[in-house]
Amino acid sequence: MTLLTIPSILLVQNPLLRQKSIPGGRTHTPPFLFFGGNVKTKKFLIAFLVVAAMVNCRGRETAVTGGYGDGVVVGEVVMGESVALSSPAGLEVSVVGTGMAMTVGGDGRFMFTGVPQKAELQFRRASDGIDARLAVTSSSMLVEVNRTSAQARKPARTKVEQYEGLIQKVDGTSIDVYTSKKQTKTIDVLATTVIRKGNVTYTVDQLKVGWRVHVKATVKNNTITALEIMVQNTNGDDEGEEDDDEGEDGNEGATMTANGRVNAVNGTDLLVQSQPKGEVTVKTDANTEIKMQGKRVQVSDIKVGWEVNTQGTRVDDHTLLARKIEVRGNSKK
Repeated sequence: MTLLTIPSILLVQNPLLRQKSIPGGRTHTPPFLFFGGNVKTKKFLIAFLVVAAMVNCRGRETAVTGGYGDGVVVGEVVMGESVALSSPAGLEVSVVGTGMAMTVGGDGRFMFTGVPQKAELQFRRASDGIDARLAVTSSSMLVEVNRTSAQARKPARTKVEQYEGLIQKVDGTSIDVYTSKKQTKTIDVLATTVIRKGNVTYTVDQLKVGWRVHVKATVKNNTITALEIMVQNTNGDDEGEEDDDEGEDGNEGATMTANGRVNAVNGTDLLVQSQPKGEVTVKTDANTEIKMQGKRVQVSDIKVGWEVNTQGTRVDDHTLLARKIEVRGNSKK
């Protein structure tokens, strides 16, 4: 701090007040007084002190208390097509002008607190020359980063799809299914995935190539993840064929399945379009169990155009008496 020097001619001691007795026998010297009490001199001195104080404070920093803002921004980075390295790992994300920065991992997630209004994010990675910026428009952001640009994207919705077909491959964490639409789908299988045939449950390792399955799965970013796998046939037969382990093939009384689109509802009977045998009449009685999404329903609740899985006793090549019917809902055209 700079000391102020005031010319001595401006300040003198009053000789009449040089010493003053105070209680206790001590003396006190009064403070400096303005010489002669001249008003102009007083004004000059005050102005001098103000200017000197301003000069003395020039260049000093004033401490700023508080943060940059009170906003919270969370987000996820995905890499654009122009970036050779598809993983966001090692990408530096910062809030411009604040000093806040972090390096994201393989999941691309980031979070900042104390973000000011109208903030801007910067994305940089020296290894592949990424340097892009994007204005903060939301407290939750999905950002696609390219080499010199970044843009906000809408989060991908998780859809639920259903697939039916024959297992082509089993590798312990996924299965390949050749569907009825003549497409091969790789479907991830988690520890939480329910795999069953009726009341019998399976692990993914127990599934076999050639088995016919119906899969209910989520689809996000082109990744298919099974929620439930229903085993329909374990001998690789097409829909509507008899299971060899439950009666002689082609004989009345053998187990038969018919899976497909409902073409008609006639009282307690359904007319189901099964791929290998065409239309199959599915009869029901008081012992038939009909469920839709785990809840019991009646034949009258089933609508034309809905997809069903049926299993029961064979009457003839185009007729069965159903023990179980699983209603899958609207058919996708």
